[in-house]
Amino acid sequence: MDKISDKGYYILNVYNKLKEKDPKWEQIEVLLAVLEDMIKKWEAEQCFTKECSDLCVEIVNKFRNAILQRDQTISIDMSHIYSFEKFMSVK
Repeated sequence: MDKISDKGYYILNVYNKLKEKDPKWEQIEVLLAVLEDMIKKWEAEQCFTKECSDLCVEIVNKFRNAILQRDQTISIDMSHIYSFEKFMSVK
């Protein structure tokens, strides 16, 4: 899967900013807040399967912990984003 949906880009954007050489933590916090708002919107629109919703919670929590600890080491990788894409395409 090479193409990332518009929804997937919200996750990918936070992921890429965390992986930068010198991350701008305040900017990442703003991007995460936008991602969380979008997830709430998608849930309200019933865009998610249960699995996708659970995955979003896992991803957001790991991003939040990385930001709080100012630690770029996260256990999220592109496979998580591709899983999100797969779940989104099922709904």
